[in-house]
Amino acid sequence: MVNNRAGRPRGGSDARERIIAAARTRFEQDGYAAVSVRAIARDAGVDHSLVNYHFGTKEALFGHVLAIAMTPGEVMDKVFAAGADHVAERLVGTAVTLWDQPVFSGPLLAVLRSADDDSSLRRTLGTFISTEVHGRLRDHIGGPDASLHATAVVTVMGGLIFSRYVMGAEPMASMSREQIVATLAPMLAPHLERRGRPR
Repeated sequence: MVNNRAGRPRGGSDARERIIAAARTRFEQDGYAAVSVRAIARDAGVDHSLVNYHFGTKEALFGHVLAIAMTPGEVMDKVFAAGADHVAERLVGTAVTLWDQPVFSGPLLAVLRSADDDSSLRRTLGTFISTEVHGRLRDHIGGPDASLHATAVVTVMGGLIFSRYVMGAEPMASMSREQIVATLAPMLAPHLERRGRPR
């Protein structure tokens, strides 16, 4: 929980943004477990109490960094905005385009590789996937079986991310964007195009 006691520590009007930027760099370079709140505060040029004031815990701060890096709601809104036709192709293609960019995938890969050794990090990732990824997909798909269809999509996309970006497994690691779309989109189309209501 964010600390709301007493007054707000001094740090400048842009302190929150500096803290998030410093945290993202630290998480990418050192891994979640090795990063301390004091190190993040030092990099951001603020007192560590200001980190606690804005975010409460390192876990909560990581959640903010992850949300900004992935922006799943914004991505899915754009994917679904063009209608149900070819939505699977757009989703897979957009995911590959984003994850192929180191500026996007770098911090996330560093965190994913650290998750096995940190239970709080696994909880944060699990909550993020459940609410921001699965939940948004479920809302876009709609209908009584939306949760099941969203689960299928998350499972396939998670496999893509793990095999191509975390493990670098062939042949997925060397496939072009177009090849990946052609391979995975037909699996996802039945789940994504059975939408219960227009949006």
